Amino acid sequence: MRQTRKLIACFASAVLAVSAVAVFKTAKVYATTAPTVKVASQEIEKGTGSVSVDILLSNNPGIWGATLKVQFDESKLQLKPYPESLTGSGEYGYTTGDVELPMTAKSVHPSSTESLSKNTVKFIFEGNINSQSQNNNNNFDNGKLITLNFNVIDPSYTGNINISIVEFSAFQINEDTENKDPKKITSQFEIEDDIITVKEPPIAYGDFNNDTIVDDADVLAIRRFITSKNDVSKMKVLYPTETAGINFNETAADFDNSGEVDGNDVLWLKRYISCNNSVSAMLEKYDDRPNDFAHLNVN
Repeated sequence: MRQTRKLIACFASAVLAVSAVAVFKTAKVYATTAPTVKVASQEIEKGTGSVSVDILLSNNPGIWGATLKVQFDESKLQLKPYPESLTGSGEYGYTTGDVELPMTAKSVHPSSTESLSKNTVKFIFEGNINSQSQNNNNNFDNGKLITLNFNVIDPSYTGNINISIVEFSAFQINEDTENKDPKKITSQFEIEDDIITVKEPPIAYGDFNNDTIVDDADVLAIRRFITSKNDVSKMKVLYPTETAGINFNETAADFDNSGEVDGNDVLWLKRYISCNNSVSAMLEKYDDRPNDFAHLNVN
């Protein structure tokens, strides 16, 4: 569930001697046209080893630089290592987005000026006040500000993982003056947190032996399962060599989705395989089907 929080900008002294608009949490509600920094929601399947989360900027009022601090659940996520430069790929802990703030690549970095806990990462986007530089204008782009790249710690976890923006400060300069003098502004930002949803992968009906392939080996294994009175532990006793090291998926054995694993599952699984694993071909060939096999989620 998305949690929306409002942050009101106030004046603050910038690290670079410009006036900053620091954003703080409030319960006040703004219109949808308010400047917004948000965590983009993500959905992945259980067992996925990594996930990338975008931080998005919209309704940008014009910013010259920014400070961003994000918190995450360190019991479930581990930020990937930082690159030595920004020329690397998503294998690193962060990648820059498509909002080209007036800055040099090296000026985007996790802050080393303060001690942060393991569940917090901070980035400083710095402009250049030098009038000779191209980086002396406010930027009005909207889109991806930065992407955080995580490893998922527990591959068996399912549920929600919270990602929160705990600090966002926007810096703006005065473009109306010849020297681009810093200009104090009051701006309001809407901050939206979100979650990573880790869900169970879809059931691969028929893949009883869990090798990602539905074939005659599954037919044989299901037969043995039925012979063992639908008990995997008994089946492993009866067929120790054939079942060694296999993590059987009992739900997948119910090929016709009747709620019971029996001879009909063997019958229809054989028919499915004989039709080159095509549901449509199987249904066209056999009209005595118990259902339309929509649960297979395959062609």
